[in-house]
Amino acid sequence: MADDGYRFLQVPFDDKGDVVLDKSKSIREFATYFLMRVMKMFKWENLPQEIPEDCLNKMLLTEGYVWFTKWKGRALNGVEKDQYYVFRGKLADVIDAYYRPTSLIVSNPGANCYKQFGLDKQKGGTYYGEDGVILRNDTLYHGLMPLINRYAFLLAENILTMRSADVFLRIIALISAQDDKTVVSANEFIRGIEQGKMSAVAEGKFFEGVKLQSPPSNNGSYLTQFIEYQQYFLGSFFNEIGLNANFNMKRESIAKSESSLNEDSMLPICQNMLKCRQEDVKVINEMFGLDIKVSFDSAWLQNALEIVMELETLKNQSGMTGSQASQLGGQGNFGQAGGQASEQASQLVGGDESDKATEESQAKEAVESGADNDESGSGSSVEGSGEGSSVEAQGTSEEDDKLDEKLDELIEQAAGLAETLDESEESEESEEEDESTE
Repeated sequence: MADDGYRFLQVPFDDKGDVVLDKSKSIREFATYFLMRVMKMFKWENLPQEIPEDCLNKMLLTEGYVWFTKWKGRALNGVEKDQYYVFRGKLADVIDAYYRPTSLIVSNPGANCYKQFGLDKQKGGTYYGEDGVILRNDTLYHGLMPLINRYAFLLAENILTMRSADVFLRIIALISAQDDKTVVSANEFIRGIEQGKMSAVAEGKFFEGVKLQSPPSNNGSYLTQFIEYQQYFLGSFFNEIGLNANFNMKRESIAKSESSLNEDSMLPICQNMLKCRQEDVKVINEMFGLDIKVSFDSAWLQNALEIVMELETLKNQSGMTGSQASQLGGQGNFGQAGGQASEQASQLVGGDESDKATEESQAKEAVESGADNDESGSGSSVEGSGEGSSVEAQGTSEEDDKLDEKLDELIEQAAGLAETLDESEESEESEEEDESTE
C-alpha cells in the first residue's frame, strides 16, 4: 500500500511534543477546545440563510457583542444585494449622561461596510438604532474569552509541571562514578539490566568507585497533587459555563448532597447569556419582521429540562398547600417562590410559546376569579368572620392552582422539546442513510 495514494488515512501528530513543551501553543490549544465546547451552548432557529450559526456563536463568545443589520453587500456570487449581516464593531467614544456609547463603528472590507451607526434607542437592556440592533453575549458585553484564557493558562502551566514530575519519577536512583573506566562499567551494567541480561561485577574497584544515591521518596505524592490540581481547574471551568463536573477531592465515597453542592453556581452566567440573547432577538424580530428563536442546546438543554422535572417532583412529593407552608415556614411564600422558580425554569428552557401560554392561563384565571368574586358578593348574608376566612382560603387555593398550572405547562413544554430532539435526531439519521445509499 503506497503512502501517496492513501495519505488521507494518515493521522498527523507532533512527535516533538510542542503542544505540551511550548507553553504558548499549549495555551492556544486549551483555549480552542474550550471554545469548541461552549459554542454548542445555544441553538438558533429561523436565522437568515446568509448568517452562519457557528460564526454568530463564535463572534458573540469572543467579541462580547455583534451588530445585527441589513446591508447591501457582496454575496457569494459577487453580486451586491441587501442581506442580513452580523458585524464586529467598535463602540464609539461619544457617550451619553450615563457614560453609555451612542454609536458603533463598523469596518468590514468583505461586505464593503465602513459606517458609524447610531444607537439612539433602548428597550430594556437592548440598544439599537434605525439600521440595526446590538446583539449581546452578556449584560456587560464582555464575552467568555477572559474566562477561557484564564483556565487555559493555568492548565498549560500545570501540564508542564506534571510533565517535569513525570520525567523525574523515572529516576529511581542516581549512580555516580569517580573515573571514566568506572563510568563505562556502570553504563554497561545498566544497559545489560535494561536488556534483561543478568550480569555480574568482577572487580572490587567498581564497588569502591561507584556511589548510589536515592532521590526523595515523596515524588509520587507530588504527581498526585498535580493531577488533583488539573481536575480542579477543569471542574471549575465547566461549572463556570454551566456544566456539572465534580472536583471533590475526598479519596472516599461522597454523598449525593456533596456531589451536587456546585449546582447553584452553574446557572447565573448561562441564564445571563440566554436572557440577553432573547431580549435582543425580540427587538430584532420586531424591527426586521423575522422569527428568530434561541434556546439552550446539547447538555445545557438537558440541565434546563432536569430543573423543570425537579420542580414537578418537588410539587408531587411535598403535597403542601400555601396555607400549610405558611404555618410551617412562618412566611407563607411557598406559592410566590414556586411561581418564581417556574418562571426561572421557563426562561432556562427558552421560547415564546411558553410565555404566551402562561399569559393566556393567567387571563383565564383572572376571569374565573372575577366571576367567583361576583358570586361571593351576591351572598352577602354570610357573617363577616366567615366571609373573611372564605376569601383567604380562596386566595390560597388560587395560588396553588396557578403554581400547578405553571408547572404542568413547563412539563408539557419539556416533553415537546424532548420530542423535537428525537425528531431532529431521526431526520439526521435518515439523511445520513440517504447519503450513504446515494
